[in-house]
Formats: sequence, structure tokens, C-alpha cells
Amino acid sequence: MLNLQRVAQFVAVVEAGGIYRSGAISAAN
Repeated sequence: MLNLQRVAQFVAVVEAGGIYRSGAISAAN
């Protein structure tokens, strides 16, 4: 059975990484 807390934490980390990457890309442009 999936650990929903772990899944939610993973999703939050991925989303934060995507925001950081898009912010860095727009700063570079």
C-alpha cells in the first residue's frame, strides 16, 4: 500500500524543483 505522506512529500519536492528550474531559466533569459 502506498504511503500517502511519502507520495505527497515527493510531489512537493518535484514541484519545488520545477519552480526553481523555471525561475532560473527565466532569470537566465
